[in-house]
Parts: sequence; C-alpha cells; structure tokens
Amino acid sequence: MSSIKQKGGIGTKVANNQIETIVRTSINQVSNAASQSVYRNNSDITDRYWYVATLDTRTSAICSRLDGQVFRFGKGPTPPQHFNCRSTTVPVVDYEGLSKRKGFEDLTEPPVGKVVSRPSATGRVPQGTQYGDWLLQQDKKLQVKTLGTEKKVNFFKKLAKKEGSGHAAIRKMIRNDGTELP
Repeated sequence: MSSIKQKGGIGTKVANNQIETIVRTSINQVSNAASQSVYRNNSDITDRYWYVATLDTRTSAICSRLDGQVFRFGKGPTPPQHFNCRSTTVPVVDYEGLSKRKGFEDLTEPPVGKVVSRPSATGRVPQGTQYGDWLLQQDKKLQVKTLGTEKKVNFFKKLAKKEGSGHAAIRKMIRNDGTELP
C-alpha cells in the first residue's frame, strides 16, 4: 500500500488513509464474524466469549470499557465497535463439560497467571489483566497520553481507589455508549 501512496503523492494521502481504515475495519469485522460462527457451531463446549481490547494508548474508550467482560453468544457486543477497531473476542471454553467427552477425560483447564499472558504496549501482562488495571499500573505520562488530561488521570486514580480496581474505575468513567465522565 505504501508504494501506491508514494505514486499518488500528497493529494491522495487522505483518501489512502480512509481506504486503509475501511479495509482494516472490514477485516476485523469479517474475522470476528468468523470467530462468532465457530463459537456458535461449537456451543457444546462454549456458550460465552471474552471481549479483548488492545492494551495501549490508542484503544478507544468503548473498547477499554468492554475489555475483559464476558458475554453469552448473541447477547453482547462484538468488534468492531468503531472504525480502526483492533479488538477481538476469545471463547470461554467449558473445560469441565469437555472433559466428560470421550477422549478428553484427562483435560484440565490451563493455568492462569504469569505463564499465560497477553501483550501490552509496555510488555506482556497476565492474561486476566483488564484494560483499566493495566492503565492504573502505568506511569503518569502514559496515563495522560491515554486519558487526555492530568485532571482525568487524577479522577481515574481516585475512582480506582474508591471502586477497588482500575477496571471498575474505567467502567464508571466510560458509559455504555462510549461517552466519558469529566
């Protein structure tokens, strides 16, 4: 795509960015629709999914709020939630039910913790880390870059202390429609 941009010059820069946005969003939509179809066709071992957002400063308010939440198929939101959405879903596997099937009797749930991790902008973190908890552990500069102002960061930290976690604070700061408090 970059060679096309070079040939078109500055006059096509906006159009190319719009095309990249549409393509990226469409690929995410098709990928997540395919995932949901696979989950639906394997409903005997999974009937729920986790919403997984990217742990970095560019994650949208709505996706940071949804990160880590579990939904039943057909009952919750699926990515993309907006243009350039990078979020995805991951099935919640019923290991107990699956272990009752022939050939899977010895199946156990994988461990949760430092061994099983997910990437973030600041390095790998435990798999269960939710966006707000990740953000709470970051330095103030990254928090300001993410939330926009020092005032919002201070509000976020105060709310996290009151609510008991960064995830709970993000869920209070960001409404279901993606709009934010202060």
